[in-house]
Amino acid sequence: MQLKLGHMRGMSPKGLKILALLGAALLLSSCGETPSSPSSSSDSHIHTYGEYYQSDATYHWHEVTCGHEEASDKAAHSYDPSNTYCEECGYGLNNAFLLELDDESQVYAVKGFAESFTATGEITLPSECGGYPITSIGDSAFSYQEGITYFEIPVSVTDIGSYPFAYCNKLSYVGYQGTKSQWEALDASIGRLVKCSDGYAPVESRDAYVSSGVNYRYLTSSECWTISDVDTSVAEIIFPEDIAGYPIESIEQLAFQDCVELTSLTLPDSIDSIGDFAFRNCAKLIDIHLPSSLTSLAQNAFRECSSLASISIPAFLTEIPRYCFVDCESLVGVSFENEKNVASIGYQAFYGCESLTSFTLPSALSSLGEESFRDCFSLTSFTFNQKINSVPVSAFVNCSSLTELTLPQNLKSISSRAFVNCSGLSSFVLPSGVTSIGREAFSGCNSLTDVYYAGTPTSGSSMSIESGNAILKNAAWHYYSVNDPETSGYDLSYSYWHYVDGVPTLW
Repeated sequence: MQLKLGHMRGMSPKGLKILALLGAALLLSSCGETPSSPSSSSDSHIHTYGEYYQSDATYHWHEVTCGHEEASDKAAHSYDPSNTYCEECGYGLNNAFLLELDDESQVYAVKGFAESFTATGEITLPSECGGYPITSIGDSAFSYQEGITYFEIPVSVTDIGSYPFAYCNKLSYVGYQGTKSQWEALDASIGRLVKCSDGYAPVESRDAYVSSGVNYRYLTSSECWTISDVDTSVAEIIFPEDIAGYPIESIEQLAFQDCVELTSLTLPDSIDSIGDFAFRNCAKLIDIHLPSSLTSLAQNAFRECSSLASISIPAFLTEIPRYCFVDCESLVGVSFENEKNVASIGYQAFYGCESLTSFTLPSALSSLGEESFRDCFSLTSFTFNQKINSVPVSAFVNCSSLTELTLPQNLKSISSRAFVNCSGLSSFVLPSGVTSIGREAFSGCNSLTDVYYAGTPTSGSSMSIESGNAILKNAAWHYYSVNDPETSGYDLSYSYWHYVDGVPTLW
């Protein structure tokens, strides 16, 4: 279907007010005559008529304004080829578009299609109605109109709101009757490759190319596309290799949020950044392949992806940001394509990953956030690298299954509440460089019976252990000795240990 408005004769008033949506007649001042018989009226009076057409379902006419029963140019409606509205008077236009007149500026804004109108195929927005220009398109005006394939905008439009074509899944192009330079001056936010009168204009936009329920937005500054938002009902997505020759390079914040039917996803290899909350609450997402091109991952990106089973961190990613995998309850394994590049894990990054069973910090990682593995109830083993010199505050609270803990040799401190309620921890090796253990660091570690301290009794006695660590203090402390303490002159009132095939073993 093609919806076009032709020239409407007698529809260009200045400074007058339309009283109805489709040009109800604006009455001119009465001539002051008192109606009389036709013969006396015709001898002494010239009728005056309204400038606008009056109409009913069949006819249009110019109505007399001087009190007589006369009409001018009365004729039956003449409809455009699509049988949408009368080309002469515009009758029926409001059956297609919902128009709103600004009384002060005397211009129309398009708010969308009329409720009873079914939009399909090619649509052309008229430039005026009743002589008044159509100058703006409102926010989300034509959203969810899945039958539209092409939409043409007149040059009279000078303002376009956000997301006017959101989820118009069959819309392939938006046309503009002006030039490319006029379009760029308009700075519209409609989001497509716009076909202007002098060529195609890719523009930065809030809503963009739509495919398989995915909205893409074109970024002028970097000549690429970003995934702006996704229909929350989609279960499967096939990404295009490019759009009009331009790559898809990023995922905006909230883009996939609440896509509760999405189960698996492979992102385009061109993606280099993922925004805040991008995949939040994708509750059925089991598997996602992050492309090797990814260099930036924002906080909360996979928060509450409760079915996500595993994740591989791409080679060029340097940070796992705060809250990134909060409450990913099914996450069992995390691997790194290049562990030498990952420098930090943020605050609460894996908080609530209750199925995570083991974790080894990447070798290059030097910053570990507070509460980063809190409430990881199934975590049985954790291995630090040699760049971490302090266990963060509350890092392993409620990791009740933790039985194997490998701390770095150059560790200096264990912060407060670091291992609260790690009730499965029965023993661990404490590096000799540790000089302080914070308040309640091992509170609730009710199974802790043995501490294999890598230092001497003298260095151990000078260690600062704050309150709330009675369980730690009451455990049996063993001190490291390379040689048999009985033949080395050690004080045998203390217990000593050494490694046998990498396992702490008492002498």
